[in-house]
Amino acid sequence: MKKAKKKKPLTYEDFFENPWCPLFGALPDIPDDHQYPNSVASRCLDIICEAREIWDAHDFNWPDPICPDKQLVEEKTGMPAEFIESVRLISWRAIEIVFNCRFNTAIYSDQYRPWQRKDGGESFLSLGAYNIWAWVLESEMEITAGATTEPFISIRKFTNTDPQSLETIQYEEETFLEEKAFSLLAIDVAWSTLGSVLYWHEAEDSPYILRCLQDAQDLMTRARQALRNEDARKLVENEAAQWHKDAENRRTGKLGGDKSGKLKREEARIKHKGWQEKADVIWIMHPNWNKSDVARRIAKEDDEKWGTIRRRISKPKSVIKGGYNDK
Repeated sequence: MKKAKKKKPLTYEDFFENPWCPLFGALPDIPDDHQYPNSVASRCLDIICEAREIWDAHDFNWPDPICPDKQLVEEKTGMPAEFIESVRLISWRAIEIVFNCRFNTAIYSDQYRPWQRKDGGESFLSLGAYNIWAWVLESEMEITAGATTEPFISIRKFTNTDPQSLETIQYEEETFLEEKAFSLLAIDVAWSTLGSVLYWHEAEDSPYILRCLQDAQDLMTRARQALRNEDARKLVENEAAQWHKDAENRRTGKLGGDKSGKLKREEARIKHKGWQEKADVIWIMHPNWNKSDVARRIAKEDDEKWGTIRRRISKPKSVIKGGYNDK
């Protein structure tokens, strides 16, 4: 009987010298000398994981872990293969897109000059990635992806309910998904920074690395802002839909809710609460650790992937340097 061949462990060359899928590509392990809390490598992975949450991109065991076949990804996730191709095209050009967007926004804005000089004579773009105009970003992405803009232009159905007649009216609207666009750019800028540190051995405190990390953080800040606006809109829609459903259930006398579903949700809630309690204790001891650092520590004790744990924990606002704020 032949023994199954062991998979050859992935090297940094495999990760950073080959095309990498921003949503479903595997993430490299961080070596010991880069595992201190809030290291550049750890913060880059934190940005990538948070951005993937916006895309609802989960971990899978792909035959090709670096850049999975797009047809296989479509079968597993339901995301059309042409969407995945557009995402990869845009991601692989992300650094150029960010530069062009910063430059063009600065040109069209009255508040910024495109270029400024430091005391040492070095020229730099004066506009941060956080201030990029959405329409400039949309144009750059359309140029890259051609006609395939579906990952960012979505036809959504909105529901409007008349409280008097309970009549439901649906209409469609075309919307630019800022949260997905900015988070995708954040992934690639963070990935490029990670490669510079782990594979090309750039110093973590070099101006270039710190500038790239700041760009990735600014892009994620913009994605979070767009996501909050999107969540507020969804909340209004969901409340209207729930009101309509409750009114219909009262009219028909139908009892809502699935007992087995409620039981599963309660079990998951208890598990997530346990992770949060462990995270709170860790943050008391290590207030400067980020979510990825804490999630990895919990994953060593629980039979769960650290990325899953990371999505379910949050750092308490009362944590300050040196411990908890008693006030």
